[in-house]
Amino acid sequence: MRAYDLPHRVLRVGVLGRGVDERAAAEAGGAAFRSDGPLLVIGGGRDHTVPEVVAKAAYELYGGSSAVTDYQSFPDRGHSLVFDHGWREIADFALSWLRRQGF
Repeated sequence: MRAYDLPHRVLRVGVLGRGVDERAAAEAGGAAFRSDGPLLVIGGGRDHTVPEVVAKAAYELYGGSSAVTDYQSFPDRGHSLVFDHGWREIADFALSWLRRQGF
């Protein structure tokens, strides 16, 4: 495994994988990816570990889900956006989003 393959593999297995046959999911236009609850995908514009284009693609794979699925970009943030300066803005957004979903 090449070093630059790692972020994609972690995202695919850790977030999207869940035992889904990727070829079947692609053929079904992402419909094989199911979500039982609301899903918020957050992308950082300065994230070089999981580039925002990959986060956006993950969000789009869930487009056929009947669950609420949202995407939020923070253009000035990198991969550790929940630890770096301004983390409270991310946390406040996520908490507000959860409240809007009834949590």
